[in-house]
Amino acid sequence: MEYWVDGYNLILRNRWQEKEGSLERAREVLLRRLQSLRAEITVYFDASKMPPPPGLVQARAGHIVTIFVREGSADDRMANDLRGRARGKQVTIVTDDRELRLRAKQLKAKTLGVARFLERLAKAVSPAEAPRRKKRSANETTDRPQHLSKKEVDDWLDYMGVEEDWTPDDL
Repeated sequence: MEYWVDGYNLILRNRWQEKEGSLERAREVLLRRLQSLRAEITVYFDASKMPPPPGLVQARAGHIVTIFVREGSADDRMANDLRGRARGKQVTIVTDDRELRLRAKQLKAKTLGVARFLERLAKAVSPAEAPRRKKRSANETTDRPQHLSKKEVDDWLDYMGVEEDWTPDDL
C-alpha cells in the first residue's frame, strides 16, 4: 500500500499550523510523524504561494517522498501522477478535498479521509496495548453456563428437531 498525502489539506484540517505557530513548522512535524508509518508515502504540497525550503522541489527521506508543486496545484499534480502510475500499483489518496477524492476514485485510486489517516498515524506513533481480559473472582457469576449437562444438550437437540443419529456431516 502506498499513501499519497495532500499535505496542506492534512495540516489545515488538523489545525497543526495553529498549534505549531507556522506552516513551515507544521510541515516539519507532519514529515517527522510520517516516519513512523511503514508504508511508502508521497506528500504533495502546493508551493506556488508558500515556497519550499530554498532549492527544494522534491526530496526523499527513507520511505517518504516530498513534492513541492510550483506550477498548478498539488491536486492537479496528484491526479496527473495517478494517470501515469504503474499498472496495478495500489495508491490511497489522503485528503478531505471532495473534488480530489472524486478525481482519485475516477482514476481507480482508494481514498482516505484525514481523520482516519491520523488515527492510523497515532497508532503507529504510540501503539495501544491489547485490551486485557478482566479476571473473574471466584464469587462472580456470568449469564452463561460454564458447562452444559448431557440432558441439557439432549433437550436442546430435541427442541431444535435434530435426530439422535445426526453427525456434523449432515449439516
